[in-house]
Amino acid sequence: MEPTYLIPCVISGVISLICGFFASNFLTKSKFNALEASEKKRYEDLIEAKEVKFKGEAKLEAQDDAKKFKDDIQKELQDKRESLKGLEKQIQKREDVIEKRAEWVESQEKNIKSNEEKNETVKVKLDERSKEIQNIVDREKAELYKISNLSLADAKDLLLTKIKDEVETESSQIIRDNLEKIEEDSEKNAQKIIGLAITRLASQVTAETTTSTLDLPSDDLKGKIIGREGRNIRAFEKATGVDLIVDDTPGVIILSSFDILRREVAKRSMQTLLKDGRIHPARIEEVVRGIEETLEKELIEIGTKTCQEMRIGKMHPKLRYYLGKMKYRTSYGQSMLSHSKEVADICASLAGELKVDITVAKRAGLLHDIGKAADQEMEGTHPQIGSELTKKYDEHPYIVNAVASHHEDVEMISIYSFLTMAADAISSARPGARRETSESYIKRLENLEAIANDFDGVEQTFAIQAGREIRVLTDSSKISDEKATILARDIANRIENEMQYPGHVKVTVLRELRVEVFAK
Repeated sequence: MEPTYLIPCVISGVISLICGFFASNFLTKSKFNALEASEKKRYEDLIEAKEVKFKGEAKLEAQDDAKKFKDDIQKELQDKRESLKGLEKQIQKREDVIEKRAEWVESQEKNIKSNEEKNETVKVKLDERSKEIQNIVDREKAELYKISNLSLADAKDLLLTKIKDEVETESSQIIRDNLEKIEEDSEKNAQKIIGLAITRLASQVTAETTTSTLDLPSDDLKGKIIGREGRNIRAFEKATGVDLIVDDTPGVIILSSFDILRREVAKRSMQTLLKDGRIHPARIEEVVRGIEETLEKELIEIGTKTCQEMRIGKMHPKLRYYLGKMKYRTSYGQSMLSHSKEVADICASLAGELKVDITVAKRAGLLHDIGKAADQEMEGTHPQIGSELTKKYDEHPYIVNAVASHHEDVEMISIYSFLTMAADAISSARPGARRETSESYIKRLENLEAIANDFDGVEQTFAIQAGREIRVLTDSSKISDEKATILARDIANRIENEMQYPGHVKVTVLRELRVEVFAK
């Protein structure tokens, strides 16, 4: 081919390549732009879909939050309504108490007004009587001037003495009548209050002995309990402070101690040792320590349950511990915890009748003998120890004073002290509340009769009704009716000063005048 034909061909080929390149580049750019637009639209659609989804979720979450907030508000409103209802009930109760107290005050005012009217009536009568006496005096003066040779001064002294005697006699009669009526009314009211307090009370008091028996599954265990040369018994008695008696009685061992709490620790420890089967000094000490720790927790639980049962509110754990210890303390065979609960119930009944705070009265009655639970740890009488404990653990001053003064060791400052002392006396003197041995019982009866027999004019004496009454037969030739009253008072005074006894002793003096005449 000629060179002149190659050049146009090459040029046209280059131009074609250039055009093809630009065309290809244009098509590629167009496809890229289209793809970019498509991806951008897909991305925008995805973002829009996510925004819609997020808005939906946010709306649901907002609705849930709003519902939860609404529920919380409603619950809070409900709680406030319940609280307001409780406050309304408390206010209503207080209004009822105030109303009752107002009624009581009104009745007392009526009684005072009635007494004032009676006194006014008596005063009017006395004024009228004075006028009558003055008239009599005037008449007698004139008469005396006529019929006697007495001087004016002598006549005046004679009349004044006579009038004075008459006025004193009539005044003493009026005073005696009023005093008898006051004593009668007071006695009736006191009997009514105490009777209501006792009838509302129903409790049982159990008496503890000084020994506890423990059954053994086999007599072969006695040798194991004794140990080599008695070392196990010695270790047990040292750890518990209780005498362990292993005698010939089949299937039984005896635990002896005046301390009921120690006997309980010893009993539980021995039961654990027998169940475990390992009995040696080291194991004995370990078991006793564990039982003591367990029992200490139980004592606090007993005190807590007692507070809940008596409904007296919260109390310091240490005081609850001592309350629990009182379950294992006795006095004259009477359980101290049962006695204290009984005194608390009587205090509550008396406080209800007198319209004073029942809760304070209950706490005072329940804690009045708390010092007996700590008398082995502290020095002093049980009222002193009890008052120190109650003061230390932030009890009300009225309760502290009631505990300190229920045996009249210190001055009483509130009505709760008097209620506690009275309730304690009622509980202690209740028949069957306390136990005494036959020897001390017989000795007390003999002392009663001996005191009465010491008086001149006494022929025979008889102590009856378990020593709660003594009847004295007198010689009518030596003892007159007037002297019989004085004799009864003197015998009662000597009994009060020389003897100790629960409750009271009634002294009855009998004087019989017997005349015998024979017709012949």
